[in-house]
Amino acid sequence: MDRVFNVIKDLFFVLMIGFIGSVVGGLALLFAISSVYQSPIITLAFTGLFASFHLSDFRNFSRERRWLLFAMRCVFLAALTSFIVGFIRFMTGYGIIDWFFPYFLIITVPILFAMITTYVFLLFFFPKSGIFVGLDRRWKNFVEGGRIFGLWWGS
Repeated sequence: MDRVFNVIKDLFFVLMIGFIGSVVGGLALLFAISSVYQSPIITLAFTGLFASFHLSDFRNFSRERRWLLFAMRCVFLAALTSFIVGFIRFMTGYGIIDWFFPYFLIITVPILFAMITTYVFLLFFFPKSGIFVGLDRRWKNFVEGGRIFGLWWGS
């Protein structure tokens, strides 16, 4: 009987992690897209402000002719700052819910829920399966490769 309760408890955790992750991820995407759509100049200015802290990395990328890393750092900075600008806009009351945001959330939240729930389900119940091991290995290789090439901050 104890095993049954543990399985039910783990299924509840899987569903809660998927629900919370999809809602938080959907809101993060909503903030990012709203800032790019509603105030692109403020978002670019904020990205430029953050880019000023990364000038030494940009110089290194230019010197070593790693243009893809230069571009990826700019894309990551823009994505991060667009979320921050969108969060600040909605926090201060300047964010506006446009007509396509509900449709955007209706599409993205179930996709995020399916992705997160599948990954966590495989992690909880089938940690040695080929699918999970492959997914986990690819994710770890992606993170490690970004760290080695200096794509992530502080590497």
